[in-house]
Amino acid sequence: MTSTISRTKRIENLGERLEGAVAHAAQDPEVPSVMAAVHAPRLGLHWQSARRGPRAQAADPVAADVPFRVASVAKLFTAAAVLRLIEDGRLSLHGPLYGALTGRISPELAQLLASGGHDPARITLSHLLTHTSGLPDHTHSEHYEQDCVDTPARVWTRHEQVRLAMEMGPPTVTPGQRFDYSDTGYVILGEVIEVATGQALGPAVRHLLGFEELGLHRTHWERQEPAPSPGTRARQCMREHDMAELDPSFDLHGGGGVVSTVGDLCRFTAALMAGRVFKHPGTLAAALVVPPAERAGGSFMHSRLAMVLPLGQAFGWGHLGYWGCGVVCCPDLEITVAATINQPYPHEAGLRRELVSTLGGMVVAAQLEGSD
Repeated sequence: MTSTISRTKRIENLGERLEGAVAHAAQDPEVPSVMAAVHAPRLGLHWQSARRGPRAQAADPVAADVPFRVASVAKLFTAAAVLRLIEDGRLSLHGPLYGALTGRISPELAQLLASGGHDPARITLSHLLTHTSGLPDHTHSEHYEQDCVDTPARVWTRHEQVRLAMEMGPPTVTPGQRFDYSDTGYVILGEVIEVATGQALGPAVRHLLGFEELGLHRTHWERQEPAPSPGTRARQCMREHDMAELDPSFDLHGGGGVVSTVGDLCRFTAALMAGRVFKHPGTLAAALVVPPAERAGGSFMHSRLAMVLPLGQAFGWGHLGYWGCGVVCCPDLEITVAATINQPYPHEAGLRRELVSTLGGMVVAAQLEGSD
C-alpha cells in the first residue's frame, strides 16, 4: 500500500513538473501555442497538455488534440513507407534511382536531376533516406522562405522544388560520401512512393503504414486526404508573420505534408520503434543503421529512418520539424515524447529541442528512479 501511494505521488509530481515545462515554453513572446504529450507505459503515464502563447488569437483552438503541420517529422512516415515497399519487394534499397532497366522516378525528374549534374543512376534509395545523396536542400535556396512569406497562396510542385535545388550549383561530393540534410531528397522519395504504388502520396502512406490499425485517427496528408472532423488546425507563425494561409505545397511532397497531433505522433513513433509498422523484425534493425559517411558541421546522426536525439540523459530515435515540433522515442525505456511550439523562430530549433529533451529527461529520470 505504501509503495502504491509513493508511486502515485511520484507520478503526480512528475505531471506537475511536465506542466511547468510547457508553461515556461508558452511564455516566449513569439509562440502562439505549445502542445505536448508523453507516453510512458511502464510508469502508467499517458500525459498531454497545451498552453496558449502570447501570439495566439482569441479564436485559436488550443488543446492537446488540435492537429498541426508537423513539417519534417513527416519524414518518419515517408521513410517508413519506402521501407515497407522494400519489404514487399517493390523497391530496392541499393538499386539505382533511375537507369536503363530501372525507373523509380519519372523520366522528367531524372532529366531534371541530370541538368544539375546529379546522376540518378548513381543515387540509391539508401542515399536519399540517409541524406547522403549529395543533393542540395531546396529550402536553403536563396529567397525560398521569403517567397513563401510574400506569396503564401503560391502552389509549389515537386519538380519546381527540385529545380530550385538544381539551380544551387553542381554536386560537390559523390553519393554516399557525406551526410548533409536534404529536404529535396525526401521530396524525390515522395515521387518514388507514388510511382511504386500508382497512388497519391498520402493515401499510399496511409495504406502502407496502417494508420487505422495504429489508431492515428487525427492524422492525414494535407490536401491529398480529407481532414478529420473537426477540421481546425493550430495557428503557426514564422517570426512576426501569421502563416495560417500558407499553401501546404511549400512543404507537402514527402519532406513534409502530414498534419497530426502530439498524441498521434507519440502513438506512431512508439509503434514504429517497436517494429509494429513493419512485417519483418530485421527491417527495423537495418533501418536504424547509421551509414559511415562524413558529416556536415552541426549535423545530427541519421539512419535510414530517423535522427538520433536526446531525451535528457538518454537518447532516442525521432525527428524534428520546421514549425518547432519534434518527436523522440527511447524504445529501450518505452518512453515517447512529442511537442510543438508552432513557431520556428526566434530560437530556431533550440526551444523545441530543449522542450522535448526536458520533458523526456524528466520522465527518464522518474522511471529510472522507480526501478532502483
